[in-house]
Amino acid sequence: MKIETKKIIAREFLILILAVAISGIVFLTSYIYNSYQKSELAKVDKKIESNRKTAENLLLPIKKKKENQNWLYNKLIEVIDMEKLNTAEKFWSSDIDVIENVADEWNNKNFAEITEFYKSLQFHTSEELKEYIRSNYVTVDDRTAQRNANLLLNEVSDLTKVKSNTQKRIVSNEELVILLQNILLLLVFFLFLLRYLGYCILWSIRTLRNK
Repeated sequence: MKIETKKIIAREFLILILAVAISGIVFLTSYIYNSYQKSELAKVDKKIESNRKTAENLLLPIKKKKENQNWLYNKLIEVIDMEKLNTAEKFWSSDIDVIENVADEWNNKNFAEITEFYKSLQFHTSEELKEYIRSNYVTVDDRTAQRNANLLLNEVSDLTKVKSNTQKRIVSNEELVILLQNILLLLVFFLFLLRYLGYCILWSIRTLRNK
């Protein structure tokens, strides 16, 4: 085999290796980038889940209190004229002393009626009712917990947007394979086909110029 032919084969082989190396580098870079995005996505998911659970735990006592508040209010309005406190929200947003006064309303009613009403509510005395009111009254600590929960839920909303954007940046395995194929095709086109076309054009021009 002539030395010129060996040089041509060696050159083409090196160009082929270069094409494969470039494709591998691009693929590896894309894979590392993809892995990083998946790692970031996992962190965001973990943070969202943590914040959501913490917020739920903070709101759980308040939720339970609200349920108990609505139950008691609906019972109270059956026997007591609430006047301006005509909704559960208005009633329970009043001062604790105002709310506890409803237990004293029964002192002006017939004893048998009071006893019957207590029994229907599972309270034996007005003091038990007052204790129930105190235990279900939303305190400053409850409101602080609610604000903290809302802050966490707002952060969850922001993190959900971050999650969505991160998911869009992640390339699937199928897309990575297609990317590698496209890169190889482009390199083959530019490093071989286009180069050979250039050689053919130059050879044709030289041939036409020769007498």
